[in-house]
Amino acid sequence: KAPYPLTDATFSMQTGEWVMLLGANGSGKSTLLATLGRLLPNRGTYQLQGRPVHRYSRRRFYEHVGYVFQQPDLQFLKLTVEAEIDWSHRAATNVKRAALLERLELTSVKQQSPLALSTGQQRRLSVATMLGQTKDLLLLDEPTFGQDGLTTRRLMEQLQMEQQNDTTLVMATHDMELVARYADRVLVMEQGRIAFDGRPSELFADVPLLERCQLQRPLSYQFQEVKRDANERVPVR
Repeated sequence: KAPYPLTDATFSMQTGEWVMLLGANGSGKSTLLATLGRLLPNRGTYQLQGRPVHRYSRRRFYEHVGYVFQQPDLQFLKLTVEAEIDWSHRAATNVKRAALLERLELTSVKQQSPLALSTGQQRRLSVATMLGQTKDLLLLDEPTFGQDGLTTRRLMEQLQMEQQNDTTLVMATHDMELVARYADRVLVMEQGRIAFDGRPSELFADVPLLERCQLQRPLSYQFQEVKRDANERVPVR
């Protein structure tokens, strides 16, 4: 499904905020991320740290902004996984680089070409390369796609560490459990516009919007709702 062009996407973000982008396929999530990452023409106004983005050189802009592609092979530059980590984390010690490879389960493939990795491994590597230096803004297009429970948790923990260093995160995802657990704020895209901007709990309570945008409330939220309703039905003695 072809993505909708952006028609009404006005919002601002706070330093260290974790914003998650939701919406059906083709609703405009990746288009919004690519626009924020200066990968698409921007017909509107966009400021970074109070300064219009067009006043940044591209080199200066990407010193402040990191981008994790939905197709991670587009961002690999080196011949091996280890070389990618060494280059992107060149200011880190060998011990720290080795620990990162181990944590993201990439040690066993460190001598392989990034292009020979599985989709899940490529996504973990693409995130890892963006963590070499602290960014003001980190844009992530479905970074947990193809991950199992353990690698998803480790990826999210790495991103939490970035957030604690005052990095603002904008992440497109279809995983509502991640939204419930990690998001400070949610933007729901619908036909190229922002249909919702608020806290996850507010979104989960808006059943008509969820149905219209093909979103499901996370099971953890549904469980808590059932438990709350059951407690309310217990007679008082």
